[in-house]
Amino acid sequence: MSSHPLSIRTLALGLLSLNALAHAQTDTPLPVSKNHSPIEVVNTRLEFRQFEKVEITGSSIVRKEQTQALPVQVITREDIRRSGLKSITEVVQALPLMGNFVETSQIGMVAGGYSSAAIHGMPTGTLVLVDGLRMAPFGRADMAGNERASVDLGTLPLADIERIEVLTDGASSLYGTDAIAGVVNIILRKERKGLEITADHLRPSGGAGQGWVSSIGWGRGQLAQDGYSLMVTAEISKRQELLGKDRPYASAAQYEFETGGQRYAATGPYNTPFTSPATLLEWASLTNSTNRFVNQLYQSGSCTERSLSFRGQTACLRNAYPSLGIYPSEENQRLHARGEMALSHGHTVFTDLLVGRTTAIQSNNWWPAALSASGLPAGSAAYSQAQQAGLDPANTVLLWRPDLPALRSASLQTNGRVTAGVRGEWQEWHYRSSAYFAQSRALSQSDTFGDLNYNSLGIIDGGVWRNNNVMLPLNNTNPLVGQLEALRGGLKTDSMGTTRLYGLQAKASRTVAEIDGKDVMLGLGMDQRTETSHFQNHMPENLQIGPSHFDAKRQVQAVYGELQVPVTHTWDINLGARSDRYSDVGTVINAKIFSRWEITPAWSMRGSWGTGFRAPTVAEIQMLDNAFVWGQSNIPLSCNAQQQTIVNSLSASTGIAGTCNSNAFPYVLGNGNPDLKPEKSIQFTWGAAFMPNRNLRLSADLWSVHIHNTHQYLSDELVLGNPERYAANYRLTPAGFSSNGITPGTLALYLPQQNLGVTDKRGIDFEAQWRHPGDWGRWNLSAQATYLLRSSAKSTVDAEFTSDLGQYDSLTGTVSPRLRMRMIGGFSRENWSTQLIINHTSSYQNSTVSATDLSDGTSSKVSHRVTSFTTWDVQASHAIGRQMDVRLGMRNVFNRQAPLSFTQTSTQVFGANTIYSNLWGRSLELGMTMRF
Repeated sequence: MSSHPLSIRTLALGLLSLNALAHAQTDTPLPVSKNHSPIEVVNTRLEFRQFEKVEITGSSIVRKEQTQALPVQVITREDIRRSGLKSITEVVQALPLMGNFVETSQIGMVAGGYSSAAIHGMPTGTLVLVDGLRMAPFGRADMAGNERASVDLGTLPLADIERIEVLTDGASSLYGTDAIAGVVNIILRKERKGLEITADHLRPSGGAGQGWVSSIGWGRGQLAQDGYSLMVTAEISKRQELLGKDRPYASAAQYEFETGGQRYAATGPYNTPFTSPATLLEWASLTNSTNRFVNQLYQSGSCTERSLSFRGQTACLRNAYPSLGIYPSEENQRLHARGEMALSHGHTVFTDLLVGRTTAIQSNNWWPAALSASGLPAGSAAYSQAQQAGLDPANTVLLWRPDLPALRSASLQTNGRVTAGVRGEWQEWHYRSSAYFAQSRALSQSDTFGDLNYNSLGIIDGGVWRNNNVMLPLNNTNPLVGQLEALRGGLKTDSMGTTRLYGLQAKASRTVAEIDGKDVMLGLGMDQRTETSHFQNHMPENLQIGPSHFDAKRQVQAVYGELQVPVTHTWDINLGARSDRYSDVGTVINAKIFSRWEITPAWSMRGSWGTGFRAPTVAEIQMLDNAFVWGQSNIPLSCNAQQQTIVNSLSASTGIAGTCNSNAFPYVLGNGNPDLKPEKSIQFTWGAAFMPNRNLRLSADLWSVHIHNTHQYLSDELVLGNPERYAANYRLTPAGFSSNGITPGTLALYLPQQNLGVTDKRGIDFEAQWRHPGDWGRWNLSAQATYLLRSSAKSTVDAEFTSDLGQYDSLTGTVSPRLRMRMIGGFSRENWSTQLIINHTSSYQNSTVSATDLSDGTSSKVSHRVTSFTTWDVQASHAIGRQMDVRLGMRNVFNRQAPLSFTQTSTQVFGANTIYSNLWGRSLELGMTMRF
């Protein structure tokens, strides 16, 4: 850029002249110095001054100033630092407006393997963006079962977050699919200065589950001054597994509770008479009317540690929960690099690279059980022990399961995105254009495919055992330990998948007119992307659950526009519309109107109404040549006349000899559905804000979402209960179909996804911010809360609504607490600050559980009230000059235990809800940041 030395000299001479004139007008003449210091004029380069305008999540119009026409919650980098949270997953899922999300403990479940956002309890209606652009959804997409279509938050770097904007209103008119509930837009830093190194250590109570997070960031150049900027940040984190034995209260397997004035006891599924050393079982006979169990877990009239009472027996049940993982071990590596360069006439080119890798391993399954043949071989250790216990060895069997560290599952993910684009102003249009490629690759691994057996050790299920080591504890002196670990082997890939996005996005906005001194603004944009999904099942064919493989691809083209019109000087209206054309599901058009009215300088109201949609994933609409098994009903076939008629009809049409096995539990077959259509929604918001001054802001927003044509499965109860009406939902397993050993021709259910259901959600979001600067420092207080008014769903249009509001809903398998709240209060002074954080989740009615009445021993299905869960956290930081910060924090100061809950959110945890409570316990945090 050229300099202007003549203008600088002229300005300097002018200033000197003014100075001389001022001296000349004083009453007393000043002596004139004869020696003047030389004047040096420095020829400096002018700055690249680019005055950034404001771009708001939820609007395509770039404005001169911030607006509050939309309900957007903003979490800044400073907010994150003060909270003490160490990952984007923690930051997002700690927000009160989140619920029913997927979290790390669910790695062993169908929906698990990643961490998701879920605005107002709608994970599939929440769109996650990074810098306004899409990321590839979770790599292991599925065609049936729980949908895995969200972006994994765990692979994004916290160290480079500038802020997180959460729009709690539907936004399909701007962003397209998935934005029914709202948008989480993660804004990354664009510049850094110098070198910054950060390290944090986390230590939960008891010492188990420790972790650390470290990052290093470097940057050079500032776009406004230097015309360019470069930055790169690397972040690494690691955390140990937290096992059930580390939290005895959450791994007891058997819990007593009170409901309706009665005391009950409920026992989780991970307890068993199959033990190590083996249990002796004498079958009932003419001399003994009941089965008799004897094992070494029963000693001196009581059960040993980690075992449960086996009523009426001189044996105990093995409790497996202590060996299972509550939270997995995790290793994360994340990288973010960015470069920007200013061109002439206000244009800027930029490129951005984002890469994240996560490895999570969890102990989440017990070893297979084995049962010997009846009759113990003479001379064996088991034979002599049976005699000593008064059992008949000829009528006794062995029940054995290794008591070793549990079998593991692992989830490995690599996510990334590379972006290149240009932004700037051209003929008064403020524009941004970006081309990007995003990919998510996910692998699921396990120690065993379910085919692990002990035949090579002479422990054959149903056979005669001559291996005396099954009657010994599995310790260092027992050779079985090494042999079993060799059988375990290492983690093996059971499935893998890759999703990819190839995208091009361009948008621009400008002022097109003026009304009473206020701008009429127009925003236009286009969005084009290609979506692909690949899946491969690596399990042996006879053990496969789900499709063996698929490849899917589609194109999406969209155009959208937005018009902002000032009705009066204090009232604006925005109108937006978007058309999305899918190559597989057709065209979808959505619109939205939102407005803000400034009643007084302190009071304002805002509201919106719009439509939205969620397209089926590219995998869900692929029809494979053959159906696949993805589940099994817990309701048996009756093989009544109607079902027999269906078998005969299917046999005639397929040429397969069909059979109906009475009282057998039918398998459930699935496939993609090319006729699946997008879910449609109607949503509205209405809110008010009070801001009497810059230090106080209060707001409340009523929101409502109605979704119809939701993707649902017909319930097996409905299909089995009315065969004539749902004859199309029956199939015969095809010839050569060997999955799980199913006999070809057996009657099975066929339940693909269909547009069947309806969902209704309604609630109020509250937010308060207050600060008070004073001589001693600055006080600050903020609060966020979500209060649900309605949360209902139905599986078919003609069914009745069921609700999960403050109670468990068996239809959706979810519970939505009525109130979630977070309050943060703090004090800052000069170079130090302290924060107190209160997190609260209200009570709810638990799911029913089979429990024993302790007064009479009868068993029944009962439910109890889960108590509310409140934790207190404290955080403090101290700045040592500009080069160093130190941090000290403690989460869950009072070490509050998770309340008793049987709403199972994780297969390896019984008695606690891992979504709405935290099992880490009291945790100490230490951290430091250094800048160079």
